[in-house]
Amino acid sequence: MSYAQNSLFLSIVLRIAYGLISVFASDWLISFFNIREAGVAKDASKYLSTVGLAVPCFFINSDISGVFIGLGTTLLSTN
Repeated sequence: MSYAQNSLFLSIVLRIAYGLISVFASDWLISFFNIREAGVAKDASKYLSTVGLAVPCFFINSDISGVFIGLGTTLLSTN
């Protein structure tokens, strides 16, 4: 496998792992902060689960940019 394929594969695996940890361990991660109000802790857990699914998608841009930089085609033609 080439450098770009390895990089994309590793990035995808890490994004999936981050998303799964954020969703399935959100209650444990929030309990780490010892929030005493149950409503706040419940809302924070829901928020972490939601953001945990969305945040990995934000890094797709850096993956694509890294591939283009690795190929040497950082400037796109406007013609």
